[in-house]
Amino acid sequence: MYKFLLTTDGSENSLQAARHLLSVINNYHDPKIYAVAVYNMRMVVNTEATLPAIEYSRYTKIAKKFARDAMSKTVAIFQETGIEVKDIIKEGEPGRVIADTASSLDIDQIVMGASGVGKVKELFMGSVNRKVISLSPIPVTIAK
Repeated sequence: MYKFLLTTDGSENSLQAARHLLSVINNYHDPKIYAVAVYNMRMVVNTEATLPAIEYSRYTKIAKKFARDAMSKTVAIFQETGIEVKDIIKEGEPGRVIADTASSLDIDQIVMGASGVGKVKELFMGSVNRKVISLSPIPVTIAK
């Protein structure tokens, strides 16, 4: 079995990474795909202490919904072909969460989009790619 970890944030580049993986998946024996969407509350608000609990909870729900929507778009690409994808949604610093998830699942290859959502966020997503590459000994494919 060959295990892939596909990262997604719902951006066109992350969906392109999913389409790339779909185009090469048949080259692997018994492939298994895990897709991970990571939301980072520290990117939304500085700390939980800066907001009343009710507001922090509301922002958390919005971030989780954004991650679920991103995951739905990604999984749909594979569902059209009948390929099963195990979806994972986590909170935390994206680069570290992705590297840790890949390690804990004994992933063979990580597949990521070249940049994330929005021009400002591209700075963060580019840093996510660099962080994953620096933290993980697992091969990383950057698709664009």
